[in-house]
Amino acid sequence: IPAPVGGRLGLRNVDEGNQIKSSDSDGLVRITEVSPCDVLFTLPESQVPLVARALREREENPSLPPLPVQAWDREQKHLLSLDNQIDAATGTVKLKARFPNQDGALYPNQFVNARLMVRMLKDAVTIPASAVQLGSRGSYVYVVSKDDKGDEIAHVREVTPGISTDRLTVIDKGLKAGEVVVVDGLDRLRDGIKVKVAATVETPRAEAVE
Repeated sequence: IPAPVGGRLGLRNVDEGNQIKSSDSDGLVRITEVSPCDVLFTLPESQVPLVARALREREENPSLPPLPVQAWDREQKHLLSLDNQIDAATGTVKLKARFPNQDGALYPNQFVNARLMVRMLKDAVTIPASAVQLGSRGSYVYVVSKDDKGDEIAHVREVTPGISTDRLTVIDKGLKAGEVVVVDGLDRLRDGIKVKVAATVETPRAEAVE
């Protein structure tokens, strides 16, 4: 009996000699297509307008490349579609990407981490997301600079944050490339305080000097 599709076979439901009926819903064996393989993932509802705009641009201009998606650091693939509603319980929207999966690295019902690239920003200023604080006047960061005496001083700088990920935040306005911002020890800082930068490879931080 030729299979309608190629894929990975599950455990067979019947053996030779078993009695079967045409009305049996289980069939002989379940075939799961693994090449290509679709990956379902979710994004926060706050990111929906950004993704929807990017997909609309590609509908209007088919010459634009598809939105690439990464799973487990494998090579980039294509975003297929966006769901038509937001899950009110989780505040997320589902998306689907298709991977050729010719080597069978992706397995049905496997959990993967997906990354979607919607836009590419050139010459953008980015800082660790933990450096951005929210106050009564909006978003701000602590910028460390040297005064006339050579002492390092922390100053509050109001900024306009842009696109943000779990690790990095794009700063649209308020910072220049190369400026030093504080990412740790923020609870002990105040505007104009002298600090000592204790830089390590893992976590650069500023310590207040009493």
